[in-house]
Amino acid sequence: MRGFEMSLCRALLLTLCVLCLPVAQSTAQSDTSRELLVSVPLQSLHQLGLTTEDTHEQLGHIRLRRAQYAALKKQGVDVRVRAVNGVLPDVFLTPYEIDTEMKRLAKTYPDRVERVNLTQRFNMPKTHEGRSLYALRLRAQRGGEDKNAPRPVVLFDSLHHARELITPMITLRAAKQLVEGFGRDEEVTAWLRQYEIWIVPVVNPDGYAYVFSDNPFWRKNRRPNPDGSFGVDLNRNYPYQWGQCGSNSDKGASEVYKGSAASSEPEIQTMIALGKALRPYLYLTYHSYGNEVVRPYMCRTSSQESMIKKICQELLFSSGYQNRTASSSGESFEHFYSQFNSFSLLIEVGDAFHPEENKIEGFLSKADETWKTMLKRGLQAGLFVGVRDKKSGAPLDATFSLAPLKHHLDDVRKTRTDGSFHMLLSPGTYTLQVKVDGYGLLSKQIEVTEKEPLRLDILLQKQGSVDDTLESVSERGAERSVDDGVMSQEEIMIETIQEASKERHKDAGYIHEGVLERDGQQEFAGCSCSGSREERPFSVVWGVLLLWGYWVSRKRKKR
Repeated sequence: MRGFEMSLCRALLLTLCVLCLPVAQSTAQSDTSRELLVSVPLQSLHQLGLTTEDTHEQLGHIRLRRAQYAALKKQGVDVRVRAVNGVLPDVFLTPYEIDTEMKRLAKTYPDRVERVNLTQRFNMPKTHEGRSLYALRLRAQRGGEDKNAPRPVVLFDSLHHARELITPMITLRAAKQLVEGFGRDEEVTAWLRQYEIWIVPVVNPDGYAYVFSDNPFWRKNRRPNPDGSFGVDLNRNYPYQWGQCGSNSDKGASEVYKGSAASSEPEIQTMIALGKALRPYLYLTYHSYGNEVVRPYMCRTSSQESMIKKICQELLFSSGYQNRTASSSGESFEHFYSQFNSFSLLIEVGDAFHPEENKIEGFLSKADETWKTMLKRGLQAGLFVGVRDKKSGAPLDATFSLAPLKHHLDDVRKTRTDGSFHMLLSPGTYTLQVKVDGYGLLSKQIEVTEKEPLRLDILLQKQGSVDDTLESVSERGAERSVDDGVMSQEEIMIETIQEASKERHKDAGYIHEGVLERDGQQEFAGCSCSGSREERPFSVVWGVLLLWGYWVSRKRKKR
């Protein structure tokens, strides 16, 4: 047995001698058409004395010549081809073909598709090679009282990593199915009337162009780095927990180089601007490969961990995808989940960066089920809120919390500029708190059911106003109309006058001007608002003065 182990070690060392120089210098080879990008179990790589920062779960990616690949296979190493250098098959979409399809959809269906130059809209810098990022915005007109009401926004993107060639095929295919299915498929029709859907097929346009012109293995963008290398891994460059844990590097030559600073890259600056503007309700980002659903977080645990895992199980049922946590901090979906309150998942599709042509349709069909499942789930348990000024009707900039969920201190839960807030939830009872500067803190217990989102209109009045009815909360019940997919809505007022509160609570606490005060809480129209009103400090002062007057009068009587 010992002799066998010695023979195996000699064989591995011999293989190592053959591999080291060509692997290290593979970028300088003149005949790159004979190269392969392969995955090797990390344990085997370590035994061979090779290292790579380009890892996927327990696999490492390295570039080999065909003879080297054959040598490793002969030694029994589990090495698998993930991409082949040379001319890419026609089945993969070129940058020109993607742009042409986006323009075609916008021109053919102007009533439901808009092609948006994101770089221009948000006044962001162009990429290092002078390109812009583009998106498709999908929505259909709806009638009734709610035709202008804010909609929950859904965002799909792909191609953070340039070599993941199947991913723009997924997002463009989703756009096509949604647009062309409108008016033909009842479910699709309902989605386009109830959601606003944004699709960014190419987050990394410079890297993608380089894949087709020079190097099919390229992963990063094309930033020139100070050390002479090129590229930043765009999916390590997001600010949330940038570089704190997982698979990322501060070396420019690394495949997972996180950049010189958080959001240093123009592509990421543009995506963050889009995220801030939309604050998506749902966010799916497509990558390859692995046939996996990746959930947040890498460095910490989400307060909605049980719900996320349950939805991942639903995706396992619909698409067959397993699930795991993130590979690194600084990834897009963790940033969107924490900073924009988006229910966010990363979807790994297929079994290779350049999957075999006869497998592609099967991979695309499975990927279809991921976004369809999420669009269905988005119209089940959740919370849709609109917050407006009671007098003017203007949208308000509000922050939210939902007990018993315990978000991290650096998480952001706030309304969009239109005063709307949308959040995916598990069914159950929550304490909703809404805070607006100058309006105080509204606290209300809510019940979220399984079948549909709870819809609330919250009207707030500024503190110190003459009209102290301050808040009213209306719940909008919803029934889906089979005719047009629109949610018909009926407002049910939940106590909007002070007298109701006064009568119900007259024996339960201290009432001042029709407002119940108990333990530092105020209750207006059935909704409790934490914090004291301006009148209460004056009441305390008057009480002190009355006691002082009483004490003085007693003194005088004694004299």
